[in-house]
Amino acid sequence: MKKLLFSLCALLMAAPFASAQTAAAKEFDVKKVTIQMIESPTFSVTGPPAKQHRPAKWLEIEVDFDAKPEFTDELTFNYYVFFNKRLFVGQVAHVSIEKGNALHSVMYISPKTMARIAAGKVVTAGEVVATVQIAKPGIQMPVAEKSSKAVQPNWWASLKQETGFLVNKNETPFAPLYWDHYEAIKPALPR
Repeated sequence: MKKLLFSLCALLMAAPFASAQTAAAKEFDVKKVTIQMIESPTFSVTGPPAKQHRPAKWLEIEVDFDAKPEFTDELTFNYYVFFNKRLFVGQVAHVSIEKGNALHSVMYISPKTMARIAAGKVVTAGEVVATVQIAKPGIQMPVAEKSSKAVQPNWWASLKQETGFLVNKNETPFAPLYWDHYEAIKPALPR
């Protein structure tokens, strides 16, 4: 009798959690993951002396997604990017997400990091595979996921993950650009 009661209690406690995960999964949808090589922006400034600048190519991974709730406090985007036989992972938290279609998140790999990883070889966007998962605080399972190419689910799980190579928009020269195009990034806590 105790076992039956315990099982019933466990089932009843898990039911709201499972339905919360299912509901959250229907609230967000990753429509597209786009990978491209883009040049560093060039700015004109007055005041300081001009410096030599040759725009270099950044790897950009952009995500288009939809949000159905009127307002979401925070979403975490987990990026899994594979090329040159290495898996790079990064995370960006977006805040104050309003309901809408064709919302955007983005992460980058810098030109110098790309050169280091590729060991002098030119990397094209077609050689890169990326999967992006959206996670919501308080929900253990991802609420949405999409890959740039057809891949097996959780393809990254058995690979060695390398962090610190992917950077969010605020950590790049693209930071002052396209404020209204991308969702706001949660500020980092002071160290």
